[in-house]
Amino acid sequence: MTVRRLEAADWPEWQRMRRALWSESTEDDMRAWSARPDAIVVVCVRDGGGLAGFAEAGTRPYADGCGTSPVAFLEGWWVDPDRRRTGIGRRLVDGVEAWAHARGLRELASDSLLADVGAQRAHERVGFVEVERAVRYRKVLDVAEPARPAGASDCTVRRATAADVPAVVALFAAVAAEGRWIGTEAGFDPEIRARRFADNLAKGDDFASFVALAPDGTIVGNLGIERREYGVAELGMLVADGWRRRGVGALLLAEAIAWARTAGAHKVALEVWPHNAPARALYRRFGFVEEGRRRRHYRRRSGELWDALLMGLVLDETTPGAPYAE
Repeated sequence: MTVRRLEAADWPEWQRMRRALWSESTEDDMRAWSARPDAIVVVCVRDGGGLAGFAEAGTRPYADGCGTSPVAFLEGWWVDPDRRRTGIGRRLVDGVEAWAHARGLRELASDSLLADVGAQRAHERVGFVEVERAVRYRKVLDVAEPARPAGASDCTVRRATAADVPAVVALFAAVAAEGRWIGTEAGFDPEIRARRFADNLAKGDDFASFVALAPDGTIVGNLGIERREYGVAELGMLVADGWRRRGVGALLLAEAIAWARTAGAHKVALEVWPHNAPARALYRRFGFVEEGRRRRHYRRRSGELWDALLMGLVLDETTPGAPYAE
């Protein structure tokens, strides 16, 4: 059996095992986990196809009994009943440990229910040491439910379709007319833009486009992302005036990062204008870092030469880099 990182084709099996471990698990939970820049899913592949186990790990600022920060945390660990006691659990944890080492983390923490003696023994067999036991309490407070805020919580995000082409082109035209947020400037040929968008949608597994819809069905945001032949997924995003700073960009970006992981990309890259501080802050919240600056790179129709910032989010921290010193 092979132990490796989760791939796009593994999602149905991952979902099956996740629901066996956590009955309340949803696809939204899976997408949110996949979008985290500080998380990993390791799976064990059966010789005849399908999966036999998985482990999910991420980082936490601290964990009880640990002396460093941040720490790696084993959030979920599952082996199918027919493959238990065969060493798969240990190999899954080994994969998590390799990921943690690559990130410079020094401790791996986990937990289990007090009544789950089997899980406790499994942890001990792979080297975990019990540090404490606790009983947790909660008390429901009799307070009014806060009003649901307007904004992104009212929006939905889905994959774009050919039927969305006119609305997306209109959105491009509106944002381009503002003259400051995207590379496209006002006066572009809408027919050419529509054909280009439709062609991108037909590319298949290496391209995805997501749209954000207001409650009335109006498209208020669009993000396109393409996995290049060298494994980097490059994205571009725009949000309608009046819907910015309301979480729409975050919803689109989460979907894009989840897609990039399942598409096998090892990195997500983008360009942003230096003056677009809200977008830069959003990207940083998702783990992107500024990697460079293209000085006086893009000539605008006014004749001005604008700088652009390069930002990237590394998804694969385990594959070795170049063996040569700088």
